[in-house]
Amino acid sequence: MSCSLDELKVLHEQLRLEKRAVDRETEDTRTKTIEDKRIAEAEIEQLQLELDSLKEETADLCNKQSCLETTTAGLKEEHEQKKKKQEEDYDVQRRSKQKLQFQESKLCTKKVNMEKKCDQVEVHKLQIKELEEEVAHNKKREGGSQKDL
Repeated sequence: MSCSLDELKVLHEQLRLEKRAVDRETEDTRTKTIEDKRIAEAEIEQLQLELDSLKEETADLCNKQSCLETTTAGLKEEHEQKKKKQEEDYDVQRRSKQKLQFQESKLCTKKVNMEKKCDQVEVHKLQIKELEEEVAHNKKREGGSQKDL
């Protein structure tokens, strides 16, 4: 029995050592799991802060986009109004020019008709005088534009 008692003591000691090894391993696993949870919680907290920051940034960008869209809409409307006004002004100028051309044409026709009724020598004298006045006027205009240069 003593042999068996010694064997039992040896077996008991081996089992006790194995149990201690398993307990250490289990404790290490528990410790690692707790550390992993702490790390995961810290990462989650950091990600939540980053998410909140990104949400704020997104809200700011949405506000800026809204402001830019409003500004763009206003500028488009202003551009359309200016374009419409410019077209109206151009139309008025075109009509005025046509009116002046028509009046000039009527005056030229009257002048030609009157010249036919008048003495040809007098007509040539008047034409020469008109040409001289036109040349003088053009010279003055050229001189003024050269001064501007």
